[in-house]
Amino acid sequence: RGRVAGLTGIQRHHSQEDHFRAAICHSKDISVWEVPQFTNPDITTCVWRPSLAPSCREIDLISAYWAGGTAEIPEMLKQVVEFCQRESIEFICGIDSNAHSSWWGNPRTDRRGEKLEDFLLDQNLCLLNQGQTSTFKSPVGQSKIDHTFCSASTQRNIKNWKVLTNYSGSDHRIIRMNFEPEGETRR
Repeated sequence: RGRVAGLTGIQRHHSQEDHFRAAICHSKDISVWEVPQFTNPDITTCVWRPSLAPSCREIDLISAYWAGGTAEIPEMLKQVVEFCQRESIEFICGIDSNAHSSWWGNPRTDRRGEKLEDFLLDQNLCLLNQGQTSTFKSPVGQSKIDHTFCSASTQRNIKNWKVLTNYSGSDHRIIRMNFEPEGETRR
């Protein structure tokens, strides 16, 4: 519990409450700091400054969990995305949405999927999910319920988004991508 298989030497950011469902883990070699006003048990927001790309601005990293039984997109997620859009801050968000949509390869679209589709379109966000690999796999089934999206200005720097199929210690698979500003590569 509290560990991801294969990740060592990492720094974790998450809510200070006892029970949290969103966290950001990163190498201790990169500079990332938490944004407390946009962090709660289901949303963690951090700022990352790509040190190898001095011309690149800071980027907000958002980890989100959309709790089951709630019909609406988490309010704090809406707030941080709207803040980033208003202030022209680039961002990348990974969310365990439990939302199904044919847009990202599920066989059916549910109400949550429609809500997430509308949110992405209304905010002019870019869904990064690619391929046919399920992001969630358990003994009772598999689906694509974990999503990565970003601001339109960030999309050009995201390359090689993929779901890793090796064991992660969870029924949710690890999603990996490269961030490549002006020819520089970061994972």
